[in-house]
This record gives sequence, C-alpha cells and structure tokens, in this order.
Amino acid sequence: MLETEPKLKETLVADGSVRLIYKHFPLPSHDRADDAAEASECAAQQDKFWEMKELLFEKAASWGAAADLPATFEQYASDLGLDTATFRQCYDSGGGRQRWQEDSALGQSAGVTGTPTFFIFNPSTGQGTRIPGFVEYDQLAEIINQVLTAPPAGE
Repeated sequence: MLETEPKLKETLVADGSVRLIYKHFPLPSHDRADDAAEASECAAQQDKFWEMKELLFEKAASWGAAADLPATFEQYASDLGLDTATFRQCYDSGGGRQRWQEDSALGQSAGVTGTPTFFIFNPSTGQGTRIPGFVEYDQLAEIINQVLTAPPAGE
C-alpha cells in the first residue's frame, strides 16, 4: 500500500481518471487505530489529512509503542506545521471522532472486514467492484481500467 497509493496519485488521480477517497476503518486488532484515525481527522481540520495519514503509516511502529500517545501525535502535528494547541484541543475532545466512526460504520455496512479495501466505482455505468487486501499498483490500475471502460449495464 505504501508504494501503491503514491503511484496511483501520480498517475490516475493526477490525470483526472479517478478520485481517491479515504475512509477510516480502524480494526479492533489494532488497539491504537482509533487514536490514529482521530489524529488524522484533527489534522484534516487544518487541511493536513493526507500528510498526517502518510506520517502515521510511515511511523506506525513508533506511535504504536509510544508511552505518551497524545504527545507523540502532537509532535507529528508540529512536524507538519499545524497549530499544535488547536490540534491537541481537537484530539483531547474527540473532535474528529464522529467522522471516523461514520466511516467505520459505512465500511461495516459495505461488508469491509479488513484493510485496505478498495472500492472502484464508475458513476457513468453504475458498476463497480470491491477489492479487499493489498494490491500492487499494476494490478489495481488494470482493475480500475476494466471498471472505467466497462459498457453500461444492459449493453
């Protein structure tokens, strides 16, 4: 995923073929995933969602073992140039909780059981597909192309 997403952004997102939408789905087996989702949503309130998400994935082992998780996330916020007081107030008050909980509920209703899960949807045809698990960029790009070039249903 760490290699697939940047390539996807550089190609299909950059040329306008697809839009990438991130939805939270913190797994119960990751006891700090809820906290990470909260941190990314608090960063989003300062227009730094993607940067925080990337930093959280990059440093997962570090924050996963951090003794003071809020302070660790606050340091990441500082590293990203966020107003740390605003970030910390959001984090401490659960200011991003509703968003990630709604995302999680949506994932459950869509049958998501693990991460990552990709949904490829063509609004022109109303057709799409769900891809659970890690997928290399070339395979994902091929699936996206198939969905985007599929004829409308009934043709």
